[in-house]
Amino acid sequence: MVCDREAGLIYLSRDRLGKKPLNYTQRGSSFYVASEVKAFFALPDFDPTPNATVAARYLGQILQNADELSWVDGVQGLPPASIGELRIDRPHDGLSNVRRYWTADMSPLNPTLRDEDHLATLRDLVSDATRLRLHADVPVGIALSGGLDSSILAAVAAEAQAENGVAAALLSVVHPGAADDESEFVHAMASHLGSDVTLVSLDMASDGPDATYDLIKRCNHMNDGPLSSLSSVLFYKLMEQARARNITAILTGQGADEAFCGYRKFPFLEAKSRLKSGRILSGTGFLANFISNGTMLGQFKFSEAKRYLGAKNASILGPAAKEAYAPIDLSEIGGGIANRQLLDIERLSVPYLCHYEDRMSMAMSREVRSPFLDYRVLEMGLKLPVHLKMQRGWTKYALRKAFEDKLPASISWRKDKKGFVNPEADWFKGELRARVLDLMGDPANPVYQLGLVDRATYLDLYTSFCNGDNRIWFRDVFAPFSLSLWLADWKSRAN
Repeated sequence: MVCDREAGLIYLSRDRLGKKPLNYTQRGSSFYVASEVKAFFALPDFDPTPNATVAARYLGQILQNADELSWVDGVQGLPPASIGELRIDRPHDGLSNVRRYWTADMSPLNPTLRDEDHLATLRDLVSDATRLRLHADVPVGIALSGGLDSSILAAVAAEAQAENGVAAALLSVVHPGAADDESEFVHAMASHLGSDVTLVSLDMASDGPDATYDLIKRCNHMNDGPLSSLSSVLFYKLMEQARARNITAILTGQGADEAFCGYRKFPFLEAKSRLKSGRILSGTGFLANFISNGTMLGQFKFSEAKRYLGAKNASILGPAAKEAYAPIDLSEIGGGIANRQLLDIERLSVPYLCHYEDRMSMAMSREVRSPFLDYRVLEMGLKLPVHLKMQRGWTKYALRKAFEDKLPASISWRKDKKGFVNPEADWFKGELRARVLDLMGDPANPVYQLGLVDRATYLDLYTSFCNGDNRIWFRDVFAPFSLSLWLADWKSRAN
């Protein structure tokens, strides 16, 4: 925010990717700005009525931060990469002349250059973006998941820090004994770098369901909106450990999946695009490579993929949410894979990932830095030809090739994709079941009273989920639960 007294204007501006929040609201003749919506509770007669459109989109498609709407009616967020003006003498006029100051450059790469040249450029850009974010007068750590993206950052950062005589500070989330535990890859990367690693986990066995439930409620409050999964809780725990170790800034791998086609949906969307344009052999052959390579079917889950196949989960919506529901078509490829990537970067993925990382890190007074969200790296990823992003059954092919000499082969050519996983579905069916039924069985629950969720449909869905129906995604039953916690928290603070 900048005040130009001579022009009589206050300029509000937000960073390119919306990593940091900027919310505003108009109340009578006054204009208020805050980084957290919770700050507006200090205003007299502030009524935190949930925005039905945002709630419907969250419940039906597990989407948040897809536009300037906030969770509260009358509160908006300034769009990323934008500047707006407020007249000092007329604040009641509100924000005006909102315009973008940056759009991603998607002009084609030099066609005379070879693939090897593009990979060399990519390697230089990622390395420079990482080294740039190591500049600090405080300790800088790396959030290591054991996957490709965070391992690349760990390798580049460790090399740069070693030049200054500093040991890499690695922090990881693990779940020993769980099916999706990534300890093997975390330890492989730490051993490769010759570095120690601090391990963090949610331990239901020792902490107990009550403590875990209280932690979920705490993170829900800190998040300035409902959580989408327990990954946010894990990130909170990671930031808690960073504070305990006096690590002030932490590098994360956010943005790589969007910029370099790392999600499992991208091969399907690319194949769909080829088939739709009549390139039958090209489309089927492209998808067959992923199937034969074992990077697709083994991880495919209809419960997760259905929203990208055109399915819309509107059955649990209450009357108010149904009326406001305007689903976004997540199955449409539009003008090609790069445009679909850009949609994820600008609306469907990166905004919420930045949202929860910012809220969880700020709750512990930590700073998150994301080299893959450097605009130069994003633009390079968008410009790369499809065959360098997805090739021979591999997603993120360019990143794998560009950095394979810096990583163990078990990581650079790892076939599965997980992230900050946890046994959240098992907990929701088991240890947390009594808390879920207690909260969601109450007819006075605000999600029912406000017409956002249909109680009978939700309870039937949850019962089927607990009985092992694999067509139901964990987030489909978690979202109404998380929204209930958020509404109860905000209602208590508003009274």
